[in-house]
Amino acid sequence: MKNQAGFSLIEVLLALGLIGVFAISVPGALSGASRATTSMSERTTAQTLARSQMDYIQNQPYDSVNATPQYAVIRDIPGSYSVVTPFAVRLDPRGDGTSTDDGLQEITVTVRHNGRDIYTVTDYKVNFKP
Repeated sequence: MKNQAGFSLIEVLLALGLIGVFAISVPGALSGASRATTSMSERTTAQTLARSQMDYIQNQPYDSVNATPQYAVIRDIPGSYSVVTPFAVRLDPRGDGTSTDDGLQEITVTVRHNGRDIYTVTDYKVNFKP
């Protein structure tokens, strides 16, 4: 029995242990990668929606009438996303008070997904005909 080839019990247990560690760690790593991909996709969609909303506002007529400027929200939005009503603030570069319109507004757009704020963008709207 001197020349018998085979595996000892220790070698078999060591191999099973390594397979077990691998079998446990791979699904966890795949799950983490899947969550990261989903999160990045969610953020990219929110970013695209926010920029689309900002472009939509830039193409609307300048609101110099209302004390707090009002702008419409795009309607074609995926079901689980929402665009918070754009927040517009009159700026006062001339220093004569915000009751007179200086032709400059700061616009903030926030996109939500499943009730959570995902992405916010701020830009400026200029009235070239003050």
